[in-house]
Amino acid sequence: MPGTVDKTFYETGKWLLAVAVAAAIFIRVFGDSWLTKVPDCYFETVTGLYCPGCGGTRSVIALVQGDILKSFICHPVVLYAAVVYAVFMIRMFMLIHRDRSGYHTSVTDASATGTSVPEASVSGASSAGTSVPGASVTDVSSAGNPISCTVAAGSLNKKDVRRTAFDRKKQDKVRTGYRDGRILIFIYIGIALTIVQWIVKLVLLIKYDIHLI
Repeated sequence: MPGTVDKTFYETGKWLLAVAVAAAIFIRVFGDSWLTKVPDCYFETVTGLYCPGCGGTRSVIALVQGDILKSFICHPVVLYAAVVYAVFMIRMFMLIHRDRSGYHTSVTDASATGTSVPEASVSGASSAGTSVPGASVTDVSSAGNPISCTVAAGSLNKKDVRRTAFDRKKQDKVRTGYRDGRILIFIYIGIALTIVQWIVKLVLLIKYDIHLI
């Protein structure tokens, strides 16, 4: 199950996708001639030095036009963000689609032919107060990995089902926290990369008079 941070970024990402598509169409139609009408960076105008965001617009235009090398040189964070964004949106779409399909629990007769009983579930068996003797329970966890165990005769009761559900919720909570923390790590990496590329540009500009953008 996706975490709160993941869902927030996913919903924001859908709007960003619409803006990105519109921007890509605009750039494809009008090219970069409109850049002359964009106000100069105030920081660069006053100090004569690049700011951390300088080159971002040119990097986006180069990326849309398919010039990956130029996009990286102008502002590497744009390319980094595009890759992370694409991977994140695809994974979130798959997670949400999987969660909407729900968990599937099948009961298989281990002593017979090994075929699954249609529409059979542990929760259904326990709510009816019955047990499945000599059965093998295959549960699909939130990670999509099958977990198999053998249920002894008379051992499948409401208490066991509640304990299993509680353990699964704990596992989902751990995975959710891990995913939330992971997306924050990617954000911190982006911030660090922004600072590093800014310092590199300043060194090249001040010491060697090399203008990357």
